[in-house]
Amino acid sequence: MARAADQEKRRRLIEAAIDHLDRHGVAEFSLRRLAEAIGTSARMLVHYFGTKENLLSQALAASRPDVPALFGTVRDAAGLREAAFALWQDSAEGAQRRNVKLLLQTMALATAPGHHYRPFVQEAVTAWVTPLAAAFVRIGLDEAEAEARATALVSGLRGLLLDRYATHDTTRTDAAAQALINALLPPQ
Repeated sequence: MARAADQEKRRRLIEAAIDHLDRHGVAEFSLRRLAEAIGTSARMLVHYFGTKENLLSQALAASRPDVPALFGTVRDAAGLREAAFALWQDSAEGAQRRNVKLLLQTMALATAPGHHYRPFVQEAVTAWVTPLAAAFVRIGLDEAEAEARATALVSGLRGLLLDRYATHDTTRTDAAAQALINALLPPQ
C-alpha cells in the first residue's frame, strides 16, 4: 500500500509544481520556493524527484498534450486537418494553454549553450513531431516529407502560440495558424 500512497503523493506534488510554474514561470524555478509555496520541504521534493531539473522534467512531461492520441486515429487529409485545428485551439485557448506556455518557457531556456533542459526539450519536440509525422505517412506522404511537414507544422504553431501569448492578438494568430495548416496539409 505504501507504493500507491507514494505514487499518489508524487502525482499531487507534480500537479502542485505545474500550478506553481504557471503562476511564477520556469526561469526562476527553485525547489525551495516551490516547497514553501506548497507547504512541504525542499528535502521532501529531493526525496521524490532528486533534482529540480528532474521535477521540472516530470511536471512538463505530465502536462504535455497527448499528441499521439490526437493524431493516432487520423486516416485521411480531412482528419489530419481537423486534428491540427483541434491542437491549435486547445493550445491557444483550451486546456493545454498553460502547459504549452510552460513548454515554450523551457524551450527558450534550453537555447543557452549546454543548458540542462535541452534533453527534455528534445524529447518534447520528438513527442509532438513523431505522431504527427506518422499521421502524414498514413495519408500518403513518404517518411522524409512527412517528418519535414510535421516539424514545420509543430514549430510553426508553437511560434504562433508564443506570438499569441505575448501579444494577445487572437485574430491575427488564428488567421496565421489557419494559413499554416492549410499550406502544410495536402488538399482534401
